[in-house]
Amino acid sequence: MSSGSLRQWLQWGMGDAENLADFPDRWNPMFVRELRRMLKSRSFSITFLLLLITCWGAAVYLVLTYQDSISYSESGPMFSRCFFTILAFPLCFVVPMTLFAAAAEEHSDNTLEVLTITTLDTSKILNGYFWMGMAHAGIYYCAVVPFACFSYLLGGVGLLDLVASLGFTVFFTAIVACWGLMLGACASGPIKRAFCSFLTIGGGVICFTILTSVLFLLIGTGIFSSDSISLLGGLVCFLVFTAPILAIVTGIARQQFQLVDPIIKPYRVQLDDQGNVTKFIARYNALQVRPPLPSGKFPMTAPRTNETS
Repeated sequence: MSSGSLRQWLQWGMGDAENLADFPDRWNPMFVRELRRMLKSRSFSITFLLLLITCWGAAVYLVLTYQDSISYSESGPMFSRCFFTILAFPLCFVVPMTLFAAAAEEHSDNTLEVLTITTLDTSKILNGYFWMGMAHAGIYYCAVVPFACFSYLLGGVGLLDLVASLGFTVFFTAIVACWGLMLGACASGPIKRAFCSFLTIGGGVICFTILTSVLFLLIGTGIFSSDSISLLGGLVCFLVFTAPILAIVTGIARQQFQLVDPIIKPYRVQLDDQGNVTKFIARYNALQVRPPLPSGKFPMTAPRTNETS
């Protein structure tokens, strides 16, 4: 290799290194901020370690329990059901509660007013929170997928069945993520926060029940069986039913995250996507500042009374 080509390769490599160094700055700032907070949180560390320990313990228990028949029987479906059930728990409870807490803090800490002086709009805020939740779930996927591959090696479950199961879990994760984000955006007070947290847990219970039932049927019968084809038809109807609900939920979260202008204290200013003021709403918890009077006018004062000796 000549010196010219070597110099060209070095320049190309240094340029890519600089681009990679600046690559996180090109992402959504809300996504980067919330992802860093999530990775540094103690709840994420505890949940991830508990997930790994539970999967490992379940694998050891199942191998010891069925060690006499595991060599000639197809034990893959039983192992897969166990691992996907373990995965469904953090997806349906931990991820939406994390999004709920992060979105509710925007109201409790009054940080929405601070965001008005930045270039962020409502869409970037919602996208940052949503993709943070999906990245949060993706880390849990990375912990459970090796155990799912182990169940595939035991036989009895096809590769397409595992891929379809992962696809269904991703779909339900997106549903509970939108649900937790919407309820967190609506939790503007302590009473609303307690009520919305109860609704978040209730939605997680419903999604957990539906998801585990679908996975048990899909992994046990196979994706091309008659029961699974009927199940796929029912899931398509369920998708058609939940699509407008997700659109409504996203619209509610967008409305609750309308940015507030901090300069005008007594009013909450509703802005559109272009940043134009569309509506003034009185804020009763703010200091009521008297609006400026027109030029040439003076405020009315009480008449002076002459002091009598």
